[in-house]
Amino acid sequence: MDRIEELLERFMETIQSRNIDQIDEATLNTILHEEFDASERSELEEVLGSLLGEVSKMADDPKEYFFRNDEERLMEYLKEKEKKD
Repeated sequence: MDRIEELLERFMETIQSRNIDQIDEATLNTILHEEFDASERSELEEVLGSLLGEVSKMADDPKEYFFRNDEERLMEYLKEKEKKD
């Protein structure tokens, strides 16, 4: 198991051992500082930040998030088809 997997496993175990409904951003920050050293926090924040960023994008505009690439590919296909015709 690599370092990130170990950190994520420890993080999830720590979160699950608490009342998850009462964990807000401040509590999460406290947990990170109590349970992880600076380098571990940095790695976790990087991984969780990208994950949470993607979740935010998905929640803000699910259609754009899920179909953006398909729409772009379709437009490219149609442009190529027009060139051939």
